[in-house]
Amino acid sequence: MEPSPHLGTTSDLELRAGRIADPNIDLKTKHAVAAEIREMIDTIRDIESIRAIPVLIPAILDLLRNGEVVLQKETIEYQFRRLLLEIMNRLPVNEAVRPYVPQIYTCMLQILRRDNEENGSLASKTLLDFTRSYRALTEDFLTEFLAIFKEGLHSLKEVVSSAFSEDSAPLEPNVMPLSIRSFKVLGEMAMIIVIISQIHRQMVSPHIHATIPPAFEVLALQSPAQQKAREDYEAMGGIWSGISPSIKNAAAFSGEPDESASETLILIALRMLQDCPPNGITLRKV
Repeated sequence: MEPSPHLGTTSDLELRAGRIADPNIDLKTKHAVAAEIREMIDTIRDIESIRAIPVLIPAILDLLRNGEVVLQKETIEYQFRRLLLEIMNRLPVNEAVRPYVPQIYTCMLQILRRDNEENGSLASKTLLDFTRSYRALTEDFLTEFLAIFKEGLHSLKEVVSSAFSEDSAPLEPNVMPLSIRSFKVLGEMAMIIVIISQIHRQMVSPHIHATIPPAFEVLALQSPAQQKAREDYEAMGGIWSGISPSIKNAAAFSGEPDESASETLILIALRMLQDCPPNGITLRKV
């Protein structure tokens, strides 16, 4: 189905929201319609979204909650779920969305716990944007979010061992890892913790200490193949630098950080330096 021209009106959006939720419409058509909604959502006016949002958000949340998790990147099922999350991430910031924020939070937590890495990354971005825009943090959400974060941290030891040992099988390039086993997603979740601790300091502070020990355990993780190569080389008097040739998944081992995340981290670091007291020499070094 060729995407039809879209006018960005309330009735257009409502019609398409109904079509992606219709169980009698085939997935290829739903995918095309979802692509149209993704483009329309950026142009619809606030006054129009008041009517469209109550139709659109429940439809998308239902599809995300009840749809099957897909790890194969080339399948239309994978692409459809990604489109749905991209729509959620592009929702306008206005009062029509606010009543649905708790439901959106719950759905994004579900995505983080059980979906693939790319969708987990989109869920993280959505949570970060909504936290900044609506400041609707609750104890229940915080407890569940940190539980997922700690579970993910604990899973990384097995991830490192299985992916970066000398006898590790090559990773399939078209198969996404689970979100909860992704260094990328957990890094984005850590960024969310930083942001919400600034906005809701009193609520977050008592919970932060429980994340520190597993975070340090992750920092101490080493690839078995990399560790062996370095120790063998240094035992002969050399100074090791680089990646062990026995690591089969070198691309995953040395993956470049996301540019937007890198920029955000730089800005946060600069802001923290600005906030350090003039005599805080130790703090500035950290």
